[in-house]
Amino acid sequence: MPDQERKEQRGLLDGQKDFLNGNKEFLDGNKEFLIEKIKEKPVNKKKLIRRTIITVSMAVIFGLVACVTFLVLEPVISNWLYPKEEPEIQTVEFPEDKEEMSPEEMLAENLPTESPEPTPAPTPEPTRNPEDGSGDPYVPLGKEQVQDILSQVTFDLNHYKQLYTALHDYGNELSRSVVTVTAVTSNVDWFNSVQERRNQCSGVIISENGMELLILTDYSAIRSAERLLLTFYDESQTGAQLKQYNEATNLAVLSVPLEELSDAVRGGPGNAQDGFEAGAQDSPAGAGAPGNQDPDAPENEDSDDPGDLGASDIPGQGNTGAQDSGGQTARNPDEPESGLPIAEFGYSNAKSLAGTPVIAVGSPMGTSNSLCYGMITASGTTVSTADRNYRILLTDISGSQNASGALFDLQGKMIGFITNYRTGSDMKNLITAYGITDLQKTVEKMSNGAEIAYLGIQGEDVPREVNAELGIPFGAYVEEFDMDSPAMRAGIQRGDVITAIGEKSVSGFMEYSNALMDLEPGQTVEVTVMRQVQEEYKEMKFNIELGGVR
Repeated sequence: MPDQERKEQRGLLDGQKDFLNGNKEFLDGNKEFLIEKIKEKPVNKKKLIRRTIITVSMAVIFGLVACVTFLVLEPVISNWLYPKEEPEIQTVEFPEDKEEMSPEEMLAENLPTESPEPTPAPTPEPTRNPEDGSGDPYVPLGKEQVQDILSQVTFDLNHYKQLYTALHDYGNELSRSVVTVTAVTSNVDWFNSVQERRNQCSGVIISENGMELLILTDYSAIRSAERLLLTFYDESQTGAQLKQYNEATNLAVLSVPLEELSDAVRGGPGNAQDGFEAGAQDSPAGAGAPGNQDPDAPENEDSDDPGDLGASDIPGQGNTGAQDSGGQTARNPDEPESGLPIAEFGYSNAKSLAGTPVIAVGSPMGTSNSLCYGMITASGTTVSTADRNYRILLTDISGSQNASGALFDLQGKMIGFITNYRTGSDMKNLITAYGITDLQKTVEKMSNGAEIAYLGIQGEDVPREVNAELGIPFGAYVEEFDMDSPAMRAGIQRGDVITAIGEKSVSGFMEYSNALMDLEPGQTVEVTVMRQVQEEYKEMKFNIELGGVR
């Protein structure tokens, strides 16, 4: 039994051995089949190019979206994190004008009006040279001797040249405040060709509000303009916008952003003055140059020969070199200009304005950069408009019916703005101008782009004689009112005297106009009037809502 089990086990072992040998032979026979060789997959170039293009496109799109997002959000985030104060437009206010006294009036005021007892003239005592106290004693010249010497002075052609050279240089200096306004309009001709039409007038730089330069000009010349161009004294040009206009005066105010001005107009460094140089140049024809004097002669040498009396002996034409005829110090032309060339307003309501020398600057001859000299011949004419009267200055300057510009006095102040809108039919070619003092409040409103409060009356002052004889109270006397105006609708009548506007008392028409200028359109104000009832004047009050006009 055990032997048989061994045989069986040996048979199993031999079978397993044969199986293993068979598998070995099978494996050895298929060895080459079981060896695997890995090959690289071929590249699909089209697919690779397509994926590359898609990737680059997505990157570009992402970059553009990021840039747009940054550009949109960056100002918002910056302003939120670092808020900055934006410059604000300042309100333009012109200083109140006060009546100026001429040198003759000041001299007359200081002279004694009466002399109770004649005072004997003191005997002149010999004195020495006041400069250094040396030299021989001399006796000052008396009044008759001075008159005798002056009577022997003769003015020749050289003096005439010097006078006009000084006026020319002075006019050039004033022209820095004047600009040429070009109104451009477009028309289509018969052949559908666009043609530009240009109309020019002059404007005056009157103020700036921190962001804009303001120019006063004629409204009729730019009324239909599609665009406006300004030409400054340095020939630089820039566009302008209409800020406000006034129908009653036919004037307008234009505005130009300050950043669009040239360095010369803004008064940047290195900007030399090209205008008035009285006494600043060593020119024989200059305003301060000595005429007919020997250049080798001593400066302080006294001479009794009238032929040696040059331009320095003419009153107001001395060798001061740094002063003009008005006593103002002229700037050295080598120094840099500072500030904008803004015209300074003068006083045009002086009683003794007639006879005042003036210079018309701008376009008095109808062409730009023309210049005329003359004097004011009359200043008593007034033009009555709704709620305001304007004084008209008449001159002896013959100009164009299309004249524009400004009148300046010899102190460099603008006292009138030229307008032929109010010229009489018998003097069409004579230059006339609005007095700048009466015009000032209107220009101030226009400079701020505001409308003017409107009540709608025309009137005048009550003279003292009329007040004394007829008992009419002082105030703004109502001569006329506009149809359908706030004054008419409220019940104000001809012959009424306005004595108060709100809390401000009114003693004349100018005070009435100024009080109305301080109010706003749409505001309700109490107007106090005196109305004649039988033999006396009784007070009446009206609550009136003001209108608005340009």
